[in-house]
Amino acid sequence: MPPGDLKWIESQKLDLLIESFATAVLTVQLRGFSAASVISASHVTTSDFVLASSTLPISRIPEFLTVQTLDTSVSRGQCYVKVTLRADGHPVALLFAGYVTDAGSQIFPNGKIESSIEGPGLMRVFAGTNPAAGVEISETVPVGVRWRLASMRFALVTDATVITRVVHLTIDDGTTVLLNLVSLSGQAASSTRNQNVAEYGYGPVAGLLENYLPLPAGLMLLAGFRIRTVTDEFVAGDNLSAPTLLIEQWIEP
Repeated sequence: MPPGDLKWIESQKLDLLIESFATAVLTVQLRGFSAASVISASHVTTSDFVLASSTLPISRIPEFLTVQTLDTSVSRGQCYVKVTLRADGHPVALLFAGYVTDAGSQIFPNGKIESSIEGPGLMRVFAGTNPAAGVEISETVPVGVRWRLASMRFALVTDATVITRVVHLTIDDGTTVLLNLVSLSGQAASSTRNQNVAEYGYGPVAGLLENYLPLPAGLMLLAGFRIRTVTDEFVAGDNLSAPTLLIEQWIEP
């Protein structure tokens, strides 16, 4: 673009709008320069995927800009950042959008602008709530994220009531059941068995201590969706353990 073509923008009040969504409080650093000055600012995120925004007044349009975090052990999927050029408070151009990690800087103008649900997410182990005796498991996808359920494991301890229990795992949107998975085998009275939910490429055979529930591949769960057990012939003395889930997580503003 020939020099002078953007004078109509540069005659207005310019700033950079920095927006972030993160799993924890982190510090994001902007460094760069324009034809007139050095650009330098720090932005602090909030936790629990809540929007944090800040502005940086600038005199000229940036020619180069880096976005990085000052924190350590920040993986992809934990901190999503957008940087927008504004003129008189109005968005003019999106300069950067993507996940920021401790592995290196993201840059403008040669960087990539990506959606927060694009590419691989954050693999994490999620420890669920331990229900009381006679109460089923129920876990809800938090607001601000999208989950892919990779696996889940929990135990069922049955009391002496002589009847066969069969564990179901249901997925619903908070109201309507969308999927009902059934254990490949039942469980007798006065016994303990681990229930293993995963994407099996075969039909696993139940063992002395292990039951299996096949999971569809690539199961995506939106905020507010629930993962619940519904156990046939469940009685008050039966006890389910706290579930452990392996999930792939994306921030979804």
